[in-house]
Amino acid sequence: MATLRHIAAAGLPAGMVFNDVARCLAEIAPFQSATLVLYDDDLRPTDALVTHDICPEVSNRYFQRWFNRDEARFMPSHAGAARGGAPDVFKVSDYNPRLWETELYDEVFRELGFARMASMMLREGGKAVGNIAFGRAVGGPDYSEADLKAFESAAAYAALALSRRAAEPGLFESADLEEVETGVVTTNREGEVLQLSHNASRLLRQASMAYYSPAAVLERWRTRGPAAEADAWAWARPLLAELAARVGAGLAGRPGAPAIVRRASPHGEFVLKAYAMEAQAAGRRDDTVVVQISRRTPLQARLFASALFRSLTPQEQVVCRRLLEGMGQPQIAAQLGLSPHTVVSHVRNLYRRTGANSRETLQAAVLNGGALALR
Repeated sequence: MATLRHIAAAGLPAGMVFNDVARCLAEIAPFQSATLVLYDDDLRPTDALVTHDICPEVSNRYFQRWFNRDEARFMPSHAGAARGGAPDVFKVSDYNPRLWETELYDEVFRELGFARMASMMLREGGKAVGNIAFGRAVGGPDYSEADLKAFESAAAYAALALSRRAAEPGLFESADLEEVETGVVTTNREGEVLQLSHNASRLLRQASMAYYSPAAVLERWRTRGPAAEADAWAWARPLLAELAARVGAGLAGRPGAPAIVRRASPHGEFVLKAYAMEAQAAGRRDDTVVVQISRRTPLQARLFASALFRSLTPQEQVVCRRLLEGMGQPQIAAQLGLSPHTVVSHVRNLYRRTGANSRETLQAAVLNGGALALR
């Protein structure tokens, strides 16, 4: 709970901290996966984030058919729950104890690998801003009353942590940014997606504000049929075509911008670098371009993913974060209103608990301490 409060106070966009919020909630009441849907003022979806792999077909089926429509046949719809038609935290089995016999389960939840679910409405000032669904594996225990009360106690902090906010100006200008994920996309000069590495699809979506604009999200979830599938990457073409054009200009010796683009989105800062492929490479067209996508996140966002950081006391977390941001101990004491002796004591405890003996080894211990998987 202490780390959840810390995340809420950090004020980072939901895309950066959702997995970390889910880890904190899983430590309060265990589950295997979580899905977040954020709303606009009319309770329409503006974004969906998941902690687990989910194929686009399953997601599309849910939003095209079930979201706020047919799901009310089996459990409270998001809109119904947001308007007070259900408790803010409930288990689905209270409404449908045999969910696994429904069409909704067959079309969506079976492929996700879980049958026991709980729901948490996120509110700010009484207004619904989103919903988190928690899934437990098939054959696992249902949620207990103690689990639901634990979620209720955390709901306000989760809502603050995941509220709709943009990345603040200057957030990505820090030297503390670190590369945490990479992916590769191959494209042609028209910007058509030819091939993607394992996680490149997600990184490309996260890097593109065009993909996450409310209008684009609603249009994508309303659109059905083969034509929509064939044009599934239309939102990415302008960006990829621009990178391909820069590569082509460089190969032709024409002056122009380098084949690199930086984009800041609610999911981090993304660097996209484009390279030309050798024309003779087997099976490659002579206009094929490779785009490498790297996601970089601020130090404070990376801390929340560390199981070691989450194991610290609330005061130790604050001191640790200030240390890793480069503050000296006198500065930390002045900013937090603590005595220098108290800060020295916290730093000593931090070093003892992490096995560190300097600021550098503390950072290595905390950031490389591993992220705790959802239980």
